Amino acid sequence: MWWSFFPIPFPYFDEYHTHKKPYITVILLWVNFIIFGATLVLSAALNDFSFTDMFRNLAVVPADIVSGENLYTLITYLFVHTGVLHFLGNMWFLYIFGDNVEHNMGRVNFFLFFIISGVLSALAHVYLVAGQSLTPLVGASGAISGILGAYIVLLPENKIHVVFGPKAKFQFPAFWYIWIWFVLQAAYLFLYTTESTAFMSHIAGFASGVILAYIFGKKIKYKNYRFETPDYLDTI
Repeated sequence: MWWSFFPIPFPYFDEYHTHKKPYITVILLWVNFIIFGATLVLSAALNDFSFTDMFRNLAVVPADIVSGENLYTLITYLFVHTGVLHFLGNMWFLYIFGDNVEHNMGRVNFFLFFIISGVLSALAHVYLVAGQSLTPLVGASGAISGILGAYIVLLPENKIHVVFGPKAKFQFPAFWYIWIWFVLQAAYLFLYTTESTAFMSHIAGFASGVILAYIFGKKIKYKNYRFETPDYLDTI
């Protein structure tokens, strides 16, 4: 879960908004919303249905992956969340950071990037627990960590508007904001070894995002993004 271990300012806006509709980001948001909403409805309507049923069928279980079973869950786990905060946290980060990365990469490349980052982050988690864990891994945070990794490569000087308390609003360069987040994930990996949050999947997703950004993305020509014209932004 993003929010249980997130003591840095909360992002609410990023500059360099695109002039093209981020269709893949919107589709990913809707797919996650529909699956999460359906889970809530079914859990309330059916006595014999719960989140556990979703985990059993769609989550990554490390022991299963090592034995070669249920490999499809390396993708489906990205669309299952444990609760409201888990869901909202992941979707907010996807909403804030996803559109600009999609615009840079293009729709097809961004979709492939999202899936590959998610798969690599899950495999890193499986490797860390040596395949012995029966605890399911769910949530889009691995792939979203990949988006953050790509963002720091493609848009490092972009400004992230954050809030830290009711009146404290200020800006961070994306490079420093995301690196602070990454350092915290690395620290938590060693500090909270018994927590259910899969910090290794965050780190692996971020690392894969950095690498894949050079494959799927394209560097911005100018640094002062907010001063570019709409016609220029539509060409990159």
